[in-house]
Amino acid sequence: MTASTWTSNPPGPPPPARPSAPHKIVGLGLGGLGCALALHEKGIPFEAIEKEARPGGLARSERIDGFRFDHGPHVLLGIPDELAPLFDRLDLDLMSCSCGSAIALEEPRLMVPAPFQRHLSHLPWRRRWSIVSELVRARLSRRPPSKSYRDFAIASNGRTIFELFLGRYESKRLRFDLADMPPDWTRRLVPPRLLSVLQGPPRPAAPSTPCGDGSFLYPRSGIEQLPRALGRLLPPGCCRYNLELVAIDLRARRIAFRDGSHDHFDSLTLSLPLPAIVQLIKDPPAEVRDAAAELSYASIYVVSLGVRGRAACPGCIIRYPDPRVDFYRITSPTAYIPGGAPDGCTSLMVELSHHHSRYPVGPDEALHRCLSGLERLGVLGPETSLVTHHTRPIPYAHIVSTHRSPAAIRFLRSFLAGHSIHLCGKYGYWEDMLMPQAILSGMRAAEAIARPRAR
Repeated sequence: MTASTWTSNPPGPPPPARPSAPHKIVGLGLGGLGCALALHEKGIPFEAIEKEARPGGLARSERIDGFRFDHGPHVLLGIPDELAPLFDRLDLDLMSCSCGSAIALEEPRLMVPAPFQRHLSHLPWRRRWSIVSELVRARLSRRPPSKSYRDFAIASNGRTIFELFLGRYESKRLRFDLADMPPDWTRRLVPPRLLSVLQGPPRPAAPSTPCGDGSFLYPRSGIEQLPRALGRLLPPGCCRYNLELVAIDLRARRIAFRDGSHDHFDSLTLSLPLPAIVQLIKDPPAEVRDAAAELSYASIYVVSLGVRGRAACPGCIIRYPDPRVDFYRITSPTAYIPGGAPDGCTSLMVELSHHHSRYPVGPDEALHRCLSGLERLGVLGPETSLVTHHTRPIPYAHIVSTHRSPAAIRFLRSFLAGHSIHLCGKYGYWEDMLMPQAILSGMRAAEAIARPRAR
């Protein structure tokens, strides 16, 4: 059932209408939970609807054959000050975790701690001299503004850093031509530190040393403890589960569900991926369809592996720009999750990017490529054996910014807001954000709902 659910003369009796609350939230990921909690605290009645049997979105944990697997390497890199009072109420058993985060280069098996641009002393001298000369030339020359992320990354970091890490890693992670991305698409590009290029002789990396994103907070019982704790703050009976939205009628302000029921709304808050939202709209204007077509993304497979024995993973979080392996990152959750695996076992989480047209890969092929790559790297060897595996597809994983997408996103947000539809979460708002920022985006949606009532 899609947006064509409604016809002029639907066969049979009309589908049942649900008891109505004026404000609907569809999607109980962290953004939807943030919106629900804020509306509850403002005394605004709402109904929250979730397709799955429990809240959380991608912030979920599963037990499979004695291993605990999250739906992705989700951790808390920090708690914003504005969320500190909320987190105090959640009573989360947060562990302060420290583990190694590094980039694996193939010359030969060189490990550089993250962030790469701040640990350049781990590179051999010939690479470092190239970096120094490129950075000096860049600072002495006046170049026109960069027109693409590729040009910007080379101009700000030098060609050597781009070719060693930035270019190959981001191309593999996004499966997208970096020359077609705007120069300002990310705020996470760490500038190189010249002092780190010059200090000391080349030294081996110590992947067990905490650095970069290797220091974080994590709930002891798994990342799903966070959405469950948020859900406990909501009033009973406000959430419906196992109910999938399949159509949105903007003119009638009506939404339909897969079970044949429907409901009306005064306002609608959505955390579904923005391209999927447009697909659900009944008879969207051509300019809306055109704008949605400009939204680019990469899909991933999260391949979770339960291994008997000690896998030779050189750190907790390892990135692989190496083109000889198809995945881009390995995370070893047993490095920071107590009780996440049976005694004598290791859990691994391997991420492989794909796209249905730019880089098609099926789930079976993804598993094969991950296992063969791990064997090639020596992470899996004769002393280990595979106990269990699970390949989880995430259709919308990495949001890809293009030269045309910012205008398309602004247009879609404005169009939907004009129909009392508010967006939240990374995929609903279509903006890269961490978990705390997703919660805050839901709270901002609640503020927008409350604003007309305050007039």
